[in-house]
Amino acid sequence: VASIPEAESLQLSDVEPKPTRWLWDGHIPFGALTLIIGDPGLGKSQLTLDLAARVSRGADWPDGTHADVGNVILLSSEDSIHRTIIPRLRAADAEVRRITMFQAVKDSRGKSRMFNLKTDLDVLESLVMTTHTDVVIIDPLNGYLGDTNSWKENEVRNVLAPACVMADRHDVALIGVIHLNKDNTR
Repeated sequence: VASIPEAESLQLSDVEPKPTRWLWDGHIPFGALTLIIGDPGLGKSQLTLDLAARVSRGADWPDGTHADVGNVILLSSEDSIHRTIIPRLRAADAEVRRITMFQAVKDSRGKSRMFNLKTDLDVLESLVMTTHTDVVIIDPLNGYLGDTNSWKENEVRNVLAPACVMADRHDVALIGVIHLNKDNTR
């Protein structure tokens, strides 16, 4: 006997509104996904490491407003930790003890594999809670979509929606970098 799916619903009169809190006022909200999208070579990854450094030490934003001190999780599938990430963070005076690099997911047999937003969101959520994280940076977002076809909006939305719910649940600023196609023929 097949079970019939049930609707999960919420009466909006039972919902208490919450004000938006900002990591960077007017630019990056907590509890939501912010995308940084652009052509190759424009400094998107550099920008995210600068953001991480500012949060890690509670430095001013470029507009002069102040960033609160916080903890950051980085996921980076393209840049070398030793040759790119650490040198850029040090150049930006990051407080690196407040920044955690999420390198891989370890299975029950101790074998490591790349993080996948589609199947491993619970692992990221656990890390967010244990490190009391304020900001999660995923660079590039496409590198962590697993077998999701990044050209199919529905498939991408189905992967990102649960990540947005997690960000809202933990009041985390989720920042994703999207590199536009490096192939100029499209």
